Amino acid sequence: MAVFNSKLECIKHIRLFLFLAAINLFFGHRKQIYSRYLDIEKSAFIAFYDGRGNPVITVIVIVKADRLDEKLESDRYSCIADPSKKYLSASLEYITEPNWGYKYKGGFIRCNLTKTEKPKAISIVLHSQIKKNRNFTPKIKLTVQYPSKFLRNFTRCVPAFYNFTDQNALIQMLESDLMFGMNHFIMYNYTGMTPKIQQILKSYQDEGVLTLLQWNLPVLKKDIHYFGQMSNMHECILRNMYVSKYVFIADVDEIVVSDMFSSWQSMTSSILSKHPNCGAISFRNAFFPIIFKDGAVDFPGKTIARKMGLTFLLKTTRTKLHTIGDRSKLLVRPETIHQMGIHGVQKFLNSKMTTCPVNNPKDALLHHYRFKKASDMRSPYTDDHTFQKYSNELISRVQKRFQKIKTTSVT
Repeated sequence: MAVFNSKLECIKHIRLFLFLAAINLFFGHRKQIYSRYLDIEKSAFIAFYDGRGNPVITVIVIVKADRLDEKLESDRYSCIADPSKKYLSASLEYITEPNWGYKYKGGFIRCNLTKTEKPKAISIVLHSQIKKNRNFTPKIKLTVQYPSKFLRNFTRCVPAFYNFTDQNALIQMLESDLMFGMNHFIMYNYTGMTPKIQQILKSYQDEGVLTLLQWNLPVLKKDIHYFGQMSNMHECILRNMYVSKYVFIADVDEIVVSDMFSSWQSMTSSILSKHPNCGAISFRNAFFPIIFKDGAVDFPGKTIARKMGLTFLLKTTRTKLHTIGDRSKLLVRPETIHQMGIHGVQKFLNSKMTTCPVNNPKDALLHHYRFKKASDMRSPYTDDHTFQKYSNELISRVQKRFQKIKTTSVT
């Protein structure tokens, strides 16, 4: 322990200690910020033009979850337009998500444009880099994705595949949603797929109803939630803005089934005619556990369905319905979304827009054909045979698909 000869000497040492501590905190803080800037610069991986309101280029980035002040970080960035080389002001925005405890999360850098600016590519730079060298040339340029012409009414986005092997759910989901009027599917491959899955997807790609994109995350999968699901959802929404009227985001083992309506078009038209300010339609979730026995009631084609392994028709035991927002999935109008969550909209672009819940399961219900048990698979259980009214058409569709990919079952 230090011994001081006088009270004055003690005070001087205390002041020196506090001064050095402040210096260390200041430069340590700056070092932490600079480290985070490099992180964001390297992890910017796709850019979209967004002409809603004041036009911007929205760049999807991966940021550290233990973030510093959002506004402080926003003030440190600029964008460089290509080919003009013009510097554009920028802001950073984090994607709101639960505190899952991962190292990284998703975010956006918004590069501000004038009404007439439409750069071919964009780069993100730190102000400190520009100050050191005004002629600084960024190494990474992101090609800006611009909306094509309007192409379709309904698009389904499926989260990134990781070692995906479930042929059963894949074919049934694709054929069911095509039957109900889905126009296109966008899927993402995070890792390699089996040759059989590739063959199945290629048969849909050849028909022009499916787009398969590579999903290359700049961080390890263990460091971010579900292969960057939050960023993945926004990528698909931005990609479909002014291209598709509606976007539905759900996993492969989920399908919306209606007892009242036979198509996506008739269902959405009915809902929006009553609620024109719907920016999103939310569906209640119900589990149809694959581990349960097949339903006992006969239906047209049941023997064939068993032979083909069509669990969407065979599994009719439904668990207790979840409330809206609890495992719900949504159909959204992409141009209305500012930030999306997994089970609900975080923020609409216009405060007048709202989420319209479908509370009556006869109008529509999210059938979740889950293989594994979950703690919220609650009783009372109910037999639900709604999907079986479509059995003839679904069986016919799957049989035709089998002929194309030369197989006899989805198991």
